[in-house]
Amino acid sequence: MRKTALITGASSGIGYELTKVFAKNGYNLVLVSRNAEKLKIISEEIKKRHDIQVKVIPKDLCKSPAPQELYDEVAADGINIEVLVNNAGIGTYGKFTDSILSVINTCAYNYFMLLCVHEKNNDFRC
Repeated sequence: MRKTALITGASSGIGYELTKVFAKNGYNLVLVSRNAEKLKIISEEIKKRHDIQVKVIPKDLCKSPAPQELYDEVAADGINIEVLVNNAGIGTYGKFTDSILSVINTCAYNYFMLLCVHEKNNDFRC
């Protein structure tokens, strides 16, 4: 049975490049990003080149309760995730000292929760 990698931030940059690497190495993929249209295009491109399964889940992981919804959807489909690439990011602009705490407060909790829900069945304590 093939292993499955869940990649957040999969629609561009490092996430997109890692998507191609995991596909080339035979992993089934669960791709997560805010951009549903890009995910669909990437999924079709990957499936044409590789004989793997690709599930796309459009989610903004900075919005609560998106990490829990992501976990619930993956679990409901019976997908076992062997590799988590937690690559989702957030961009902001302005003076660093004015914006950094807002970004941390908005996203840190949700990223942490994504890790927790991924490890929920492996006796990981959050």
